Amino acid sequence: MHFAVLRQSISRLLHAAGVERHVRELAYTDSLTGLPNRTTLLTHLNDLLVKARASKDMIAMLFLDLDQFKAVNDTLGHSTGDLLLKAVSDRLQRCVRSCDMVARLGGDEFTIIIDRAESRDSIARIAQAICESIEQPFSLSGQEIFVSISIGISLYPLDGDDISDLMKHADTAMFRAKEVGRSYSFY
Repeated sequence: MHFAVLRQSISRLLHAAGVERHVRELAYTDSLTGLPNRTTLLTHLNDLLVKARASKDMIAMLFLDLDQFKAVNDTLGHSTGDLLLKAVSDRLQRCVRSCDMVARLGGDEFTIIIDRAESRDSIARIAQAICESIEQPFSLSGQEIFVSISIGISLYPLDGDDISDLMKHADTAMFRAKEVGRSYSFY
């Protein structure tokens, strides 16, 4: 009899732990892609900035936006759009080091944080590799889908020394890249 009560108590504890873990995942990750969300990104970036101020390291923030995403949703449906976002997130993660962060801000917007960036040229090479990876066709729902990406880049400490400035400047650079028809642009 006591064994059954103990087993039931353990079962309730495991269920509660699973629910807590699920709630934590919902709070800190994007539910579609499994990438870190804005909250996690901001916390991570804040921690990196504290370290970078002490070590004088450079940090790069890449703000990314898919160029033809609305057309995919409008013509092929939101389920295909969701598949595309998942596939894009996979490709983005393969383009950076494991110590760098790829996060989804929402919609078709992603951010990549490159910790201890070596130089502006090294960031340009990463941005170019990302563009080339995304421009390769995606095979989704039995169709080949072609998209491109626009990337805005801001660098700490050159373009700002706080999260707000870095995000604003990366966003500005991304819109400039779209306007002039380039794949990426530095602030």
